Amino acid sequence: MAKPVPTFDVNDKLLINADEAAGLLSVSRTYFDERVRYEKRFVSMKIERIPRRYSRHLLQKWSDWE
Repeated sequence: MAKPVPTFDVNDKLLINADEAAGLLSVSRTYFDERVRYEKRFVSMKIERIPRRYSRHLLQKWSDWE
């Protein structure tokens, strides 16, 4: 029997860099790097998928939640 194919939300696969993430949140890049990236909720949502790459969809959810 074949393994079931995992389903992923396509929106979670769209990754943006730190400059774009800071722009979407309307904060400076420095503030984003020093404060936002290390907030507990930001880390717990696993928005940073790979180093310095962020899920646009999860970033939008996080900003609406905050």
